[in-house]
Amino acid sequence: MESFYFSKFNFLLESMENEMKVAIVPGSFKPPHKGHYEMIKHYSELVGPQGNVLVFVSKPSAKAQRTTPDGKVISPELAKQILEIYCSNLPNVQVEITPVSPVKSCYDIGERLDSGVLIFGCSKRGEDIKRFAQIKKYIESKNPNLIVLDPVTTAVDASASDDGVVSATDFRNAFGDPKLMMQFLPDHLNDGTKMKVIEMLMK
Repeated sequence: MESFYFSKFNFLLESMENEMKVAIVPGSFKPPHKGHYEMIKHYSELVGPQGNVLVFVSKPSAKAQRTTPDGKVISPELAKQILEIYCSNLPNVQVEITPVSPVKSCYDIGERLDSGVLIFGCSKRGEDIKRFAQIKKYIESKNPNLIVLDPVTTAVDASASDDGVVSATDFRNAFGDPKLMMQFLPDHLNDGTKMKVIEMLMK
């Protein structure tokens, strides 16, 4: 896995400054919805224009693939393309597909950074935040010069709609109804871009 990290993020690993902030936002994003975007935007603002946000999209096994009710697979490549559309207004965000689990990617990157401030992106919903319970202590034991913010203090609230918390499962279940799918897309997108995303998902 060394080639993945050093080919994709060598610029980051070599140019870290003491005050640079890096946020890592891992997930499956199958499919990406407005809650995902709001989370990424939160961390984009938190690290500031001189910081970096790395969004890691998981590449699950065939057994763990997410599908719509009619059997359509949401591929990591498609998720990456859609996230890049969502985040085109966030210049400090980079989206990549990770060959290992997204959480393992967080550990791997954390072990390679020598200095700076590291933030792990997660929501306060369900089991999400529990995945990072030990990461601060572990990474700081490996890199004493790296400041790791406590994920509990930087976690974001799950995005909500009029009908409750937005979820990828509900989004998948809305496939086939463009009007219903619109409700899951980020508000900052215009109608034309929203229709483009829906067409990509339903293709």
